[in-house]
Amino acid sequence: MIGLWLAEVRSAGTRRALRMAIAVLAGLATAYLVAVPRAAEAAFDEALGDRVATAEDGLRDVTLRLKVDPAFGAFGVLPDTVPLQSPAPPFERVDEVARERFGPAFLELLDSYSYAAQTDPFVLARREEPLAVEPPQAVVRIQNGLGEHVEWVEGQAPGAPTEIVEVPIPTAPGQEPLQRRLDVVPVALAEETARLWGMGVGDRLDLTAANFERGADEDGVVEVVGVFRPLDAEDPFWSADGRMLGTAAVPSFDGGVISQGALLAGEEAYAPLSRSFQPMPERMETQETTPAFEHTWRYRVTEDGLSAADAATLREGVARLRSAPGGWAGDAPTVATGLPSVLDGWARDVSVTSVLALFAAAGVAALAASTLMAAVAALLGTRSEELRLLAARGMGRGQLARLLVGDVAVWVAPAAALGALVVLASGSGPVPAASWLLVLGVVLAPVLAALHPVRRLEAGGGEGAHRLRRTRRLVLEVAVVTAAVLLVVQLRRRGGTIAAGTQDWVAALVPAVVGVAVALVVIRLLPILARLVARGAHRARGATPLLGAAGLRSTASAAALPIVALVVGGSLVALLATVGSALVGQRDLAAYQYVGGEARIDALRIDPADVETVERSPGVGAVTAAHVSPRTTLAGSATTAEVELVAADVAALVATREDTPVRLGAAASAGEQRATGDTGDEDPLPVVLSRPVLADRTVEIRLAGRSIPAVVVAVDPALTRVVDGREVEVALVDLASLDERVRVQPTTVFVSAADGFDDPLAQVPELPLETGRASHDVVVAQTADRATSRLVRQAFVGSAVVGGVLVVAAVALLVLATRSSRQVLGHRSAILGMSGPGRRRSELLGLLPAVLVVALVGAVVGSALPDLVGPAIDLSTLTGAMAGRSVDASPLLAVLTGVVMVLLTLVALATDRRVRDRRPLTATLREGDHS
Repeated sequence: MIGLWLAEVRSAGTRRALRMAIAVLAGLATAYLVAVPRAAEAAFDEALGDRVATAEDGLRDVTLRLKVDPAFGAFGVLPDTVPLQSPAPPFERVDEVARERFGPAFLELLDSYSYAAQTDPFVLARREEPLAVEPPQAVVRIQNGLGEHVEWVEGQAPGAPTEIVEVPIPTAPGQEPLQRRLDVVPVALAEETARLWGMGVGDRLDLTAANFERGADEDGVVEVVGVFRPLDAEDPFWSADGRMLGTAAVPSFDGGVISQGALLAGEEAYAPLSRSFQPMPERMETQETTPAFEHTWRYRVTEDGLSAADAATLREGVARLRSAPGGWAGDAPTVATGLPSVLDGWARDVSVTSVLALFAAAGVAALAASTLMAAVAALLGTRSEELRLLAARGMGRGQLARLLVGDVAVWVAPAAALGALVVLASGSGPVPAASWLLVLGVVLAPVLAALHPVRRLEAGGGEGAHRLRRTRRLVLEVAVVTAAVLLVVQLRRRGGTIAAGTQDWVAALVPAVVGVAVALVVIRLLPILARLVARGAHRARGATPLLGAAGLRSTASAAALPIVALVVGGSLVALLATVGSALVGQRDLAAYQYVGGEARIDALRIDPADVETVERSPGVGAVTAAHVSPRTTLAGSATTAEVELVAADVAALVATREDTPVRLGAAASAGEQRATGDTGDEDPLPVVLSRPVLADRTVEIRLAGRSIPAVVVAVDPALTRVVDGREVEVALVDLASLDERVRVQPTTVFVSAADGFDDPLAQVPELPLETGRASHDVVVAQTADRATSRLVRQAFVGSAVVGGVLVVAAVALLVLATRSSRQVLGHRSAILGMSGPGRRRSELLGLLPAVLVVALVGAVVGSALPDLVGPAIDLSTLTGAMAGRSVDASPLLAVLTGVVMVLLTLVALATDRRVRDRRPLTATLREGDHS
């Protein structure tokens, strides 16, 4: 037996080429099936870091907050004759309990830890001379770790108070004057704040409560002892409160702004500030925590080096912190974090991406199995005479089976093992059992196909055996078609669950099983096509049609497995191309819907000078300023809805979105109503909605404490804004009309790109009160660069490459499977004296109709599969588009796939004919006699 195997290995010609092809295809398919889950493991680890990195600080942090009300009411001010309590900060006691509950594994995943104590805003006044600006407001903040993040431009870090001043307490006329003792607390200012307010080291400031609930002229006294500059303004340390680095323009009720900053004090000032802002007599019962501050503890999760296993650690740490409200050894803080929602988003990314990767892997596995089976059938077809001779000489069924299985396994198994080892050696990480099952299926399929000749030899060639084989084949085909129908029904029934991230092998196998089922139907229909061609050939003149019809009948019976592989491959490539195209298209549209056009700049307020700055910048086309209120109530007669209110010059807004997929249509025509002056100040305000959120046409817009009568004049879906797959309803009104009813301040600039420019914001300088900016191209690039997006792109590109190689192999096998019949036709045509062009036409007629049918069927199946599997695919986590957006079929891509298959077949046929034409006619006739 071993000698026979070695003899076969040393054989030359077609058999060796087929064996090499089987080995290469098995190794390539195995490498892909092992590489995809390995890449997925690394991508899912990186995806957790992506989710954490892109999450807002309030979501990715775990923040503890502690602020208590005075136990005995506010004392206001106390004279210097009353001894005051000196409360101690609760920083250490709370942090100690929190760390114990987090656990050591959670603490290893922290990037930084900080704590702070911050007051409510105070109005600042300088004693020596008035400030150069309108009296600003500031919070006093005790922040740990300040010295590690700044360089001192002037002065030094604040420390403990060293001076006490006495200030008068207002009394009624005739009462004895009273004095109050206040510590002069050293504070530091950011360089930008000091420049804006005209302050410097040595300035002494009086603090008065901004809410006017206190009765003293001075609630506290501070002195600037240092001015600092941040070492890195982008350091997350400063995101706890932006007022530490500069002023924040807080909108006031009248449409203006109040400038607020932060005065940073040392931890030694905790007790003095408490005595100044919330004095408590010593004779009163001591409170555990002073009500003078809101205390915060900020635990920031790292974004580097996270792995999928860390998600459970983070969840458990937050759960332990929340599940035990007691045991804080004092007043209990509240827990504020959005980390569970961040982890939920990551889990959904992983699940949905796994579903897509599973679709691709299962399709490649099915295509590889069918192609390898076709290759094995071609290989064993070259040994048919040999096998009959061995059987006639008494070789038993078991011996034949071992011979054929060994002939195939000796090439498939080592090649598959080598492909897997190459991938395994290139990195680390486990390969899930599901991937090994796919690999096992790819390896076993050609090995089991090697047993088919043994069954045929055992059954013999009688009429009864032939009828039995036909019955078995029919039963198998009916079972496959029935299974395909049931799988499609099951997928569509559970599509929503699968799309939500549930991996389902049944759903993943649908494209492959449907392709196989349709291919079996095609194989049954090809003889009918051959008979139709034969009828036409009998009525035609010449021998060419007759010879072509005879070749077509042979193709229908000899190329069943290559036809299955081609249908499966064509439908798989068309499906992957369609999903890939949908990914790109939905990502592009989602970016426009998120931005609201090509680009936007958001700010606390937009002034005319800001608009001029944007307009003068290179690359900027149309510009319009708008007031955007993210959460505005729209009230009907019985119900209300929350919308994002956009107030802008409608015509200008239309111009900024003119050349985008979110081009405004109904909104543009509705905006003409205001432009023609059809509405007055007392008339209802015309409003255009992104969708009909209320049943009423007459509604009220509740903004800035007022109710503004409005009327819905149009619905334009192009207004819809999408944020992380969630649809945000938008209401568009005219800015000038809204400003006549309630004063509003523009907060956003929408921008379009000038001709020849991609990113209109590339050269726009930062606006004074800017809070963020976004452009379509940047959003698309950021979305495409996520780890899960890269994984799907790599998986689809890999599957397209492997699938393309397998399709090319299937085409070659189709040509090889029909070579014998075409040679016979060549013999006959040569005997009949036909010319070279006539022989080529008869050869094409014998193969091309079957290829055209296969290509057409593959295109049809590829076009239908997106609709069949669409309910199980949700691309929103990969694109940012609205959840539930369907994957639309792309007939063009499917047709292109079919055209490529036909062209490949023509090239393979021409190559095979050229090789055969080089042989002498006598050798060809002699080979045909034994075919």
